[in-house]
Amino acid sequence: MIGNYLICAMPRSGSNLLCEVLSSLGFAGTPEEHLWNPPHAEPEPLAVRWPRVLQAGAGANGVFGLKLMGYQADRLERELPAVLGMPDTSLGLVLAATLADPKYVYLTRQDRLRQAISLVRAVQTSQWRSMDAASCAPQYDAHAIAREVQSLAQDEDRWEEFFDRNRVTPYRLTYEEFTGLPPRTVAALLSYLGHDEPLEIALSQTQHRRQADDVTEEWLRRYEREGGTRSIERA
Repeated sequence: MIGNYLICAMPRSGSNLLCEVLSSLGFAGTPEEHLWNPPHAEPEPLAVRWPRVLQAGAGANGVFGLKLMGYQADRLERELPAVLGMPDTSLGLVLAATLADPKYVYLTRQDRLRQAISLVRAVQTSQWRSMDAASCAPQYDAHAIAREVQSLAQDEDRWEEFFDRNRVTPYRLTYEEFTGLPPRTVAALLSYLGHDEPLEIALSQTQHRRQADDVTEEWLRRYEREGGTRSIERA
């Protein structure tokens, strides 16, 4: 049986699809973003929320999975040790003691420009998943794209610092690897988590779909044509 794990995700890295695939297996927990809060909503106290997170992320066999975005990991570092009666203890040690030494999966994206374009579109339209309805049509914004390129680089640095502080060596997986060879990639990930039996992965049965389209390609070409690299340096 596989052990508990956390998916440390970058925005627009395919994490929703990966979590859906893992949840669908029936033995890998339900690693969704259980610490997500609606925009502008007051976060529920972690002392109340954390037991619900543990329950929501656990499958019938007891395996626990959780998807964490960077700001959520920051909150756990600030609050969870004290909530669990282990103040002044690193989050890594707290989770090792309370979650049976979970493993960490770090999901990133190599093509940061496409990642930034995807993020700008999601922010503009509120369409974070393929099954969500867009609130408006996306509008090309070179400065927003440049800002997100820099922001994503900073977020990756924050994750690396998080792993260093908590003495964690994550399993590294990229969006490109996952979407390029999904069955092989998921099988390798499950082997790392402790499951080595053969299995079939059918992405055709998942709800999530790739959101990049002709608009993405148009924005990419325009950004590069207008000197996007210089825009990033000036931003």
